[in-house]
This record gives sequence, structure tokens and C-alpha cells, in this order.
Amino acid sequence: MYGFELTGSIEEVERPQSTSFVDVSEIPCRGKVKDDLVSILLGRDSEEERNPHIISLVGPAGIGKTTLAQVAYNDPEVHAHFQIKIWVCVSGPFEQCKLAKAILESIDGQTPNMTTLQGLLQGICDKIKGKKFFLVLDDVWTENFTMWEPFRITLRSGVQGNRILVTTRKVKVAEMMRSARMIDLGVLPDDQVEEPPHES
Repeated sequence: MYGFELTGSIEEVERPQSTSFVDVSEIPCRGKVKDDLVSILLGRDSEEERNPHIISLVGPAGIGKTTLAQVAYNDPEVHAHFQIKIWVCVSGPFEQCKLAKAILESIDGQTPNMTTLQGLLQGICDKIKGKKFFLVLDDVWTENFTMWEPFRITLRSGVQGNRILVTTRKVKVAEMMRSARMIDLGVLPDDQVEEPPHES
């Protein structure tokens, strides 16, 4: 009777998708942080490693997680070290089939024709078997280990020395994914933290 009008739910703002493409010359380097990350990716640290070795970049929005991942992904030594390099922007809900398709598409350069999670994971298994890969999962939000577990098992198919680099705003995500190394960008000294122009 007051003339109020009901509307639908508030529209969720969609975060822009990130890519591996970046003009490194336009990005201020993080110095030691970037060098340390590249060393970990190349296996220069001597610690006993799990396979795959998961490294998480954790910090608030705008701190430069995606930018640091892009710089490391495009490092010439990293590029030469791995037989397969995969970049997937996860963002939003953790949809298993969508993620599996994106991984396969990044490897093959074409959309897979499988539709079931079983078929997609088997496809990933076949593609990485016996090969050294580097997978970036950018902007992960889920804390549900059950959603991640099938991927963790599948990604063991590659050879020793594989790397998965995760960017996330939440420490719980890094813990859920059983990261061997967590780099908290939110607690770096001010002279090592540089704001990128955009961050997913």
C-alpha cells in the first residue's frame, strides 16, 4: 500500500578475467620477492618437495598478486624450464568442469569435447603424464577441499618438479590447497610492495 516495488537480488559484480599476457617492461619489479618466487619455481631451494609443489600468493585486493604471478609466468628461465605452462583465472564460484575445461584448453589451444568431470580429468592426466608443468590458478576463493581434491590427485600425473602457483585473498584457501609455501604479500616491507594498475 506504500507503493514499494520488489526487485530481484542484487546483481553480483563480475570480476574481470586475468590473463598471462603482460608488458613486463611497464611493471616495476618486486626485486627479492620476484627472484625468490622464480627460484622456488625452478626448484633451486633444497627443501623436500611434494608433487605437485603448490605455492600460494596471499594478500588483499590491489596488492599485486596477479601481477607478480604474470611476471613469474613470463620469466625466460621459467618459460624454458617447463614443458607445459597453463594459466587459468578461476575467480567466482569454483566450478569443477569449467576449471577442468579451462586447463585442457590452455594446454591444447582448443575447447575439449568432453563434458563429464571424469572425462575432463582423464584428459588432463593424459596431457601432463611424464611432462613437467607449471599451472597458475589465479584468484581462487573456495575453501572446500572436496572441490579441489580431484584436481590435486589428477595433477600428480606429471613428473617430479611440477609447480602450481595460486593467487588468493584468503589464507584459508592456501591452507586448504595444502600449499608447500605461502607468500603473504600483505606483510611485505613497504619498499617491496608496489600497487599494480589493475588487480583481479
